[in-house]
Amino acid sequence: MIVVRYSSGAPAIVYSTPSAKLCVLGVALFAVAACVYCIGLFVNTILAPIAIEPSTVMAFGGNLTSAAATLSLAGTMLFAGGITHYVMLSESTRLHARIRKGLFDPRYGNPLHLREGELLPDISCKETAPGQFELAISTSSSTAEEISKMGPSISSRLRGRFSRYAVVLAEADVACNQVTFFLEDVTLHREIKASRVEDLCPANAYEFRVQNGTSIDLRTSGSMLIAGKTTGVIALLLQALLAGPDGHGSQVLIIDPKQAEPSRLPRVVSLNADGDARAILSALSRFADSIKERQSFLNDRSTETGDAVHW
Repeated sequence: MIVVRYSSGAPAIVYSTPSAKLCVLGVALFAVAACVYCIGLFVNTILAPIAIEPSTVMAFGGNLTSAAATLSLAGTMLFAGGITHYVMLSESTRLHARIRKGLFDPRYGNPLHLREGELLPDISCKETAPGQFELAISTSSSTAEEISKMGPSISSRLRGRFSRYAVVLAEADVACNQVTFFLEDVTLHREIKASRVEDLCPANAYEFRVQNGTSIDLRTSGSMLIAGKTTGVIALLLQALLAGPDGHGSQVLIIDPKQAEPSRLPRVVSLNADGDARAILSALSRFADSIKERQSFLNDRSTETGDAVHW
């Protein structure tokens, strides 16, 4: 296994993609072939006429010309192979190479503050959805806190074909072994479009769509505070109503004290026509009673079975 360590004097080609290295090698062979061909031409046109044995000198010049042709062919094949390899590269591989170069190439300022000879962190990149990537950087040489601050440095490297992307979130794993950056195409429209209420019906009773590609999973989410445009909040409420009961006795209680659009829906509690809030207070009282009943049921069950109940 090749261990890659940081070097302040490393040439730029070290952090390039294999396709770029093949192209550079092909161009180098072209240059060598041109030099060999010029030497052969010089031997045949200048040295051969004045040599004691012209045939030997011309044979040598012919060998140089043949070698130049061979090198030129090899350079062409390498250059074509590099171009072909680049065309076949996935978007995640291209993004991986771009970020790796931006973080490790000393010409870009060494944002991770790596020391000479220090082991380079592992970087992996995968495309999770159209216009979305996850970039994971290990904490082998830096702390999770230090790497988490690399969002602006990573975003600054998103140029050219990736100029539409930006880092929208950075998250360290539980063990702080790596930090994952979530990159998205910020120009894509991810809003949910529905011409009918039925189009908002969720696929199941526990997962609600916030936007295309983003959802709330009630199985893993506890209390939630949702802020945003009124239409977005209404879309979530409609999904909750359309999902209906989950078979475990749960209920959806929606209170609209401002008497906005949701107040016109059935089973939504709001102020009375005269501004009285008794209906809201009554709904909250029923909600509190349901919690007490549920807690009492669990306590009785724990007493019967001897199992601990976590509330």
